[in-house]
Amino acid sequence: MDLAQEIASAVARNEAQLAKSIAAPTVSLDADAQDRLRCFVDWCKERGVRPLPAAPATVAAFIKSLAHWATNDIVDLLINIEELHSNNNLANPAATTVVRAVLQDILKLEPPHWNKSEQLLWAALPPEVQAVISRRDKQTSTLIRRLQNHNAELKKLSNKGHSDGTSDPKTA
Repeated sequence: MDLAQEIASAVARNEAQLAKSIAAPTVSLDADAQDRLRCFVDWCKERGVRPLPAAPATVAAFIKSLAHWATNDIVDLLINIEELHSNNNLANPAATTVVRAVLQDILKLEPPHWNKSEQLLWAALPPEVQAVISRRDKQTSTLIRRLQNHNAELKKLSNKGHSDGTSDPKTA
């Protein structure tokens, strides 16, 4: 064993000992997460690259190949890759510039209707956070629209009852 190998071996032992001294929480991966990760592992095997620890460029290329997937599925997969690495005390390759740039290109998220200073904050957010905010904003807008339509229907029914000479249901 030469000096470089001895140093690398000593560093690996020291890192393993430090990792044992820290009680890092682990995330349990449900069946859907395991299926998504299996897709990633298979993709890596086909290309002869490591899924763990995954290089940021590997994750970026994989995400780029999923451009046809639904936004939520891509974001969920990135979260699963992060959890897999975290469970193994490894750095998160998804939280890198190259992965976020590819994700930004795929998601093409429109900023909410915010003022200019808030839109600058939007641009600074990671794409996965933008995706969550966009999804929740859409859900909220849909709910508000549905409730407004329901309220309009109730008003129509109430006005129709008054014009027919029937009693007001509130006073009955």
